Amino acid sequence: MQRNKSFLLLFALWASKVSVYAGPSHNASPSVCERASAILFSVEQFHWSPVAFDDSLSSRVFQLWIEGLDPLGEYFTRASMVAFEGLSADLVSRLRAGDCGFVDDMAAYLSERLVATLRLTQQLTSYPLDYQREDFLTSISSYHLNADSAFWADRWRRRTKSQVLDQVYWWRDTLEMSEEALYVAFLAEEPQWRNQWLAQKQCRLERMAQPDNIREQVSETLLQALAQAFDPHTVYFSPQERQAFEDMLTPDSRSFGLELGKNRQGSWVIEYLLPGGSALGSGLLEEEDEVLEVQLGKNPTLDLGCMEEAEVAYALVVTEEDSARIKVRKPEGAVVEVTLERGHLRLQETTMEAYLLKGNTQVGYIRLPSFYTSYENEDLQGCAEDVSREVIRLQSEGMEGLVLDLRDNGGGSLQEALSLAGIFINYGPLTLETGRGTEPVTLRDWHRGTIFQGPVVVLVNGGSASASEILAATLQDWNKALIVGSPTYGKATGQVIVPAGVAPDDGSSYLRQLVDGEMGFLKVTASAFFRLNGEAYQVQGVLPDIVIAHPWDSLYPKEREDVYALDTRHVDKQVYFTPLSMPRESLVAQSKKRIHGDSTFNLWAQYAREVGESTAVGTRSPLRWPDFLASESKWIKLFSDIEKSMGLENEHFSVENLKPIQRKVSLDERLAGQNALARRRIQEDPVLGEAYWVIEDWLGLESK
Repeated sequence: MQRNKSFLLLFALWASKVSVYAGPSHNASPSVCERASAILFSVEQFHWSPVAFDDSLSSRVFQLWIEGLDPLGEYFTRASMVAFEGLSADLVSRLRAGDCGFVDDMAAYLSERLVATLRLTQQLTSYPLDYQREDFLTSISSYHLNADSAFWADRWRRRTKSQVLDQVYWWRDTLEMSEEALYVAFLAEEPQWRNQWLAQKQCRLERMAQPDNIREQVSETLLQALAQAFDPHTVYFSPQERQAFEDMLTPDSRSFGLELGKNRQGSWVIEYLLPGGSALGSGLLEEEDEVLEVQLGKNPTLDLGCMEEAEVAYALVVTEEDSARIKVRKPEGAVVEVTLERGHLRLQETTMEAYLLKGNTQVGYIRLPSFYTSYENEDLQGCAEDVSREVIRLQSEGMEGLVLDLRDNGGGSLQEALSLAGIFINYGPLTLETGRGTEPVTLRDWHRGTIFQGPVVVLVNGGSASASEILAATLQDWNKALIVGSPTYGKATGQVIVPAGVAPDDGSSYLRQLVDGEMGFLKVTASAFFRLNGEAYQVQGVLPDIVIAHPWDSLYPKEREDVYALDTRHVDKQVYFTPLSMPRESLVAQSKKRIHGDSTFNLWAQYAREVGESTAVGTRSPLRWPDFLASESKWIKLFSDIEKSMGLENEHFSVENLKPIQRKVSLDERLAGQNALARRRIQEDPVLGEAYWVIEDWLGLESK
């Protein structure tokens, strides 16, 4: 099961003198209006390009607020929201005036809609659904408010049918029978699947409908909507969320050492045990153990039956508790209870991997999943130092060219990205940055010398964002690296984290607010980045020199899809530097010839088109049994073909561990198994195979 991704955002350290916004004068917790005013104050002071605080902003905030409260369109109807129509014009002015009575009104309305939705789900369990009538579920591009109660009820009926039919994918591959017999078997299972899904929804509705939960959800969602109305990367954090965000950008994170997920049967299981963690160290827990209970500290046990995977992962990350009690059932039936302690771990999800691809040419391969750094522990190295160390090791073992894999790297520390670029560039400009109302500033590598002068190929895809894009664009501008893959995400803005309600000025109370965070924190977009020629890659992303279509390209979200994404355009600044010599045209021409003649890449291009068409806005997913079965059979064949195309080994090189890793692997059986799987994944990567050929071509052209 795929793990949840970390935030795909660029984080830049902020260090300046500040003064404090005139917040509440009492000792009680700040009200919603006070926190909203603090957010707006900080946006005015820091945001790169804040929109005007007018009716248009109110409309944005109101739309995001409603969408945040009901993201799947499960509760609200347009007809029942008439009483709130005025908020789309004056919401912001009311917040600034301290008039937040509408928050209680919205909480009361949400409560009514949750109760109505609960009743509807109970009705859906009481009568059979017709799977023989022509029916479908249509995909939509953005949030879609139900027109009226009839539309809302029909939408629930269709979604319930869709969720039930989704179970067939996992179920049918265990059976061998005719389509007629399969339908009879499906009808026998259908009530259980439907009631199981609806029961989870009902549990969540009952939990949400508790008065304290409703008030908190309505308030926090409003504050988040207010922040994100300025751009998708300006985000409001509670103190716990701020800490969790920073933990995601460091390789040294506090964790209980395990990740939970659901198996095919819908049961919670231990999905992964992290090396060095308390869970693995206990010796009592194993992957695939069924999880019965989780209790954080002395808090009530988590209501796993009501929670989604992302919610459980979030609870384990943001908790302030240092201990957790977990009860599991072993495959043989024994029940075991273990108390885990939270400790510091160097997470594999954030740290890099390095291997040597041995063939006629010795090529180094480094996979960097994030631009991690350490904000609190000076003894820990950031990713730039880690990569430098591995490049030196690879050279000592005969590396002639390097592949740096930034696919699915959502960003991280700006400074680490700049330091990493400096490894390959001998002094000079790296990128252009602008703050609000300021002239472009050249960010430079001030250190002379490089640690590797050979050919470099950088792999990117739609999951490469932010700091990844800065590095890829810089190396491309300098002709230091050839970029291979698919277009990147398109985020070229930088954020700072500030206590909500502070301004860049002299003041003595900043440190207290930074620690206490009584108003919360704001991760606010404060800068934008441009290529060395002044061109923007915000929204459009970095375009590879060699484009290789991937079957899942259309499934990656992109910055351009967000209606409030910033448009940074072009900046005028003369930058003096001399790009390196690179035989780009020859390398691209040779690569294109291989790609066009490669059966795997031709299939991938076809699959990419089919997946894109099947997931496009307006696509109808059939809910009638014969139509669903035909559609599902098409998808199963497509997935099978894609999987087969990704399981072919690159025969022109072998994937070898570096010598220090060879010793570690020989002493740890578990590590050896993980390492073997990682090397197999690399060996079967067609894009990496093409990158290897590109480096061979490059070295061959240089030798001439």
